[in-house]
Amino acid sequence: MKIGYSETFPVIGKDRWQKNWLEDEVNLNIDYLNLSDADIEKVILNVRRIQYALQKQVQSFHYESVKAAEKQLTEQKEEPKTQQEKIIDQINGCSDLKVLQSFELISRKYTTVKNAYNTKYEHLHQIEIQKLQK
Repeated sequence: MKIGYSETFPVIGKDRWQKNWLEDEVNLNIDYLNLSDADIEKVILNVRRIQYALQKQVQSFHYESVKAAEKQLTEQKEEPKTQQEKIIDQINGCSDLKVLQSFELISRKYTTVKNAYNTKYEHLHQIEIQKLQK
């Protein structure tokens, strides 16, 4: 005997629907012609349990698919950093004046990079002065 479950869900980010279907083949080894009412109720209960398990699997698959689709959409929305932003990140990551000074030449090309360079230079310079005073 084949028992199945299907459900139709909307597809994230698209104007369409997707039908998820799952079925299971079950051998109940029952003589359907000679069943008592109690046996029929047991068979129905077993079929409902199997169908409920199939329903949970279909819904679980859908929700996991939605999570993956949402993650993919958010990853696509992230815009790549510009060259200036990358340089500024590297400048802000400097913890030594000698390393920072390697950015001096390139900082002349962009105003925003120059501002970040000057700010970080002043910060690191103050730290150096404090170290010398101790």
